[in-house]
Amino acid sequence: MARVLVPTGNYGAVFTTPRRPREHEVLRRTPPAKLRRLWRPLDGLATWDPRERWDVMHSFNQVPLTAKPHLVTFESALPRTYGRAEGLARGVLRERLLRDNCRGVIALSEYAVRRTRALNAGWPGLPALEAKMRVVHPNLPVVQQEPKAWTPGPVRLLFVGRQWARKGGVVAVRIARKARERGLPVEVTVVSAFQYGAAVYADHPDAGRYAADVALMDAPNVTAHRALPNSEVVRLMAESTFTLLPTVHDTYGFSVLEGFSVGTPALVSGNGALPEVVQDGVNGHVLDVPVDAVGDWVHLHERSWEALDALYESLADQAVARIEAFLDQPDGYPALSAAALARVREHHDADTVGAQLEQLYTAAAAA
Repeated sequence: MARVLVPTGNYGAVFTTPRRPREHEVLRRTPPAKLRRLWRPLDGLATWDPRERWDVMHSFNQVPLTAKPHLVTFESALPRTYGRAEGLARGVLRERLLRDNCRGVIALSEYAVRRTRALNAGWPGLPALEAKMRVVHPNLPVVQQEPKAWTPGPVRLLFVGRQWARKGGVVAVRIARKARERGLPVEVTVVSAFQYGAAVYADHPDAGRYAADVALMDAPNVTAHRALPNSEVVRLMAESTFTLLPTVHDTYGFSVLEGFSVGTPALVSGNGALPEVVQDGVNGHVLDVPVDAVGDWVHLHERSWEALDALYESLADQAVARIEAFLDQPDGYPALSAAALARVREHHDADTVGAQLEQLYTAAAAA
């Protein structure tokens, strides 16, 4: 049995490590320091308590400087560095990935593979990095065993996202407004820390641009929560008709998977890894977004209000059209719910993926 150190406080690590390890001891530890506070490009460097005893490290989105065996899982691109000197940090960290003691590089999606390939285009070490790379999807348990039936009544949409505008909160409240104007029975619940504006890379830097949308949070068919325990969020997911993630940019969409685990299909934008998870008309609905070769929205880095506003409006219009069509023919809902559960069982099952990860730990410890 190996002691596997997971040095991260990121919630995503719950989805990327074994939930019920059987062969190894998995030690999830919050790092003692956040180096990005000293220098932002160091966000891609893993840190841990040097007093901790471990045999294998499994980091998330960060590369460790160590001579011991380790694996790295990432959700977007690797190395994950930011700031004006990100090229310098990237050059150092990606060379570490080619060392023999880096036993594996795990992408959460094909989208993450494409982003890493694009980020490191022209680097001579890219073929060697790709040879180490494999895709292992996030894991979670299936909570509900049977698909949900459609109960006549309002369509309940649940949006969950700390960064309100980027994740799709603007679209959520516009859906509520448009549905209300058309007399559609739609209720929107928002769970968010309501972070938006200059500090969020995919938002317009002027938070004042969002004033009209913020005002929609007080609409009669919108319920807002700033924070809820995860168990309460999952309960709301189970009670919802669809989870909602019409995002400007996201890497995977863990909330979609949590919704699937309770049989709730999703209404999402067609960018990032979301089209790998949500099949249009099968386990949810995918809204059209113009994307580049990697899969990101084509105007992602412009921070233009005109482009953002047009995207928010387009996604809201598409979503309302899908909801109207659903209300006309709701009989297919149990099939959507069944397919959502099947997606988790076939690609994200905690025991199956956990066993796969433990095999990687065994190989890393033995090499």
